[in-house]
Amino acid sequence: MAMGAPMSSEQHEHNVDELEESDDAQAFDAAMAEEGDNVPWEQALVEFGWSDPKI
Repeated sequence: MAMGAPMSSEQHEHNVDELEESDDAQAFDAAMAEEGDNVPWEQALVEFGWSDPKI
């Protein structure tokens, strides 16, 4: 039987936020470590169809 320590919903939300931020930082570090050229953000937006290239 698994047992856990009770925590407030605020503490739970804080913990989830911290985990998500840690995951984001790890994903960023992994992406930056990849070989190859980086794509400018504006170009990526256009390539994914999220921005009008004429703007």
